[in-house]
Amino acid sequence: MGVLHNLALLIGGADPETGNGDIRTWVEVDAIAWKNGDPASRTLTFDIIVAGIPSAEAELTLDGRGLPLRREQVVHFEGGEMRVIESYDRFVVE
Repeated sequence: MGVLHNLALLIGGADPETGNGDIRTWVEVDAIAWKNGDPASRTLTFDIIVAGIPSAEAELTLDGRGLPLRREQVVHFEGGEMRVIESYDRFVVE
């Protein structure tokens, strides 16, 4: 969520999200599971709910340490879909 999310809203003719309010209820995840029920895949699948509306499905692949390695997401709009793929070559937890 962020600039890309707001850009997509603007393209769709909606106002940008301001983030006012509690992020824990504005954006939620649901149906978290291992891909194909297999923890060895190291890939979690989940749905993304924005302001109570099912808005996207995503997969998050973890590295051997359990940190994010890759995220694929399909965001649904009235006029179509947007596919997002992010790869993390370095992830630091401080």
